[in-house]
Amino acid sequence: MSRFHSDADDLEAAANAGDTDAMLKLGIRAHNAGDVGLAKSWFTKAANLDHPQAMDNLGVIAKEAGDLGLAKSWFTKAANLDHPQAMNNLGIIAKEAGDLGLAKSWFTKAANLDHPVAITSLGVLAEEAGDIELAKSWYMKAAELDHPRAITSLGVLASQAGDIALAASWYMKAIGRDPDAATGLIILVNKTGNIEFGLDPMTDGTIAIKRGRFGWYITNGEINLSLPRDFDPYALTAIPNVSSMNDADGLLAAANVGDSNAMKHLGVLAEDAGDLDLAKSWYQKSADLGNPDAMNDLGNLADDAGDLVLAASWFQKAADLGNSDAMQHLGRNAHIAGDLELSESWFQKAADLGNSDAVLGLGGLAEQAGDRKAAESWWQKAAELGNSKAMWRLGDLAKRRRDLELAESWWQKASDLGNSEAMWHLGLLAEKAGDRKTAEAWYQKSADLGSLAGRSNLRRLRRSS
Repeated sequence: MSRFHSDADDLEAAANAGDTDAMLKLGIRAHNAGDVGLAKSWFTKAANLDHPQAMDNLGVIAKEAGDLGLAKSWFTKAANLDHPQAMNNLGIIAKEAGDLGLAKSWFTKAANLDHPVAITSLGVLAEEAGDIELAKSWYMKAAELDHPRAITSLGVLASQAGDIALAASWYMKAIGRDPDAATGLIILVNKTGNIEFGLDPMTDGTIAIKRGRFGWYITNGEINLSLPRDFDPYALTAIPNVSSMNDADGLLAAANVGDSNAMKHLGVLAEDAGDLDLAKSWYQKSADLGNPDAMNDLGNLADDAGDLVLAASWFQKAADLGNSDAMQHLGRNAHIAGDLELSESWFQKAADLGNSDAVLGLGGLAEQAGDRKAAESWWQKAAELGNSKAMWRLGDLAKRRRDLELAESWWQKASDLGNSEAMWHLGLLAEKAGDRKTAEAWYQKSADLGSLAGRSNLRRLRRSS
């Protein structure tokens, strides 16, 4: 039995006693089970007691049913209670109606409350208006909040600017959390023709995808980063008349003869170009043919748009077909909703398929339960799968034990994978050791990747010199 086990009867008893969070959880469970009527009932009870998330969920259900008037009413009520997700949803409705001024207004209100999806949406608006620098600025702010879609978007901008190394760095930060990050890396590989199926090490510093003993990985000759277990580059070679993933004509020809992978990749190209409606259309066609990766992409689009109910529905469908990224998303969302038992269950399923972020999540749950030994064990496993966040956490544990040599070792490994938090922690170690030059170099690297802590420490160090 899970350490987080909670009897459903107890949860319902708490809800009947006026616990609005319990009402919300029951509503989410009902909706995930397909019982929209019961979900609405629980959400309405919580909303009547001024629970903003319940109001937002009712707005989502109304929007799915095509009742925009009711949806806007619920979203507005939640927004009036300073609920950033509802503000973001109002921005989405305004944008879909073509009112970009109102959309920007709502996104800005949500962004002022540090809502990463809204901040990313402001970046999208700027990019669509042709203001790439402003778009990059918004994406950077969202990336500082560790929003994977914004991180991937920075990779796309870097790729479009021809900065392959920077693009790869951003994609590597989002790998395993945003499936389009892996796609972006594949696009970079295709640009230089470096898909290789052997074990020979790289020698020229270019980017290549290779297969090792434990699965596929991407390498630049110095850094090896494991790709998700369900990653399959062979699927690319099965697409007829496609010279690369940027070969839209070849992909379209393959899609027209029913290739669901081609449809999915056309969706990726559309999304990279900022045409989310076209992307959604291609993902939908691919999903209709049973492609779980496309279902997961639809879930990501819904999640980025703040439509958690729709996102959960797509993630559930993808997870049912074995997509580990979708399972990890369901585990993350369950954790956010406070359902730790369900979160643990999904993380475990994804972890069993080799999903490093799910393994990381199991470590976080163990730490939350006070079992630091189990947490360390999970993070060790995630680090072995190439997860830089797990490496950073292991370094943090070592530092707490005053083992600075081990902490430095873990943070160095995480930094090699582009982890900006590990970089500025290496800076702190160097500064404490009296090596200001090395400290400044680490702070600069961290700041260059958008770390606020890196920038702050860099300014502090320079002012004190």
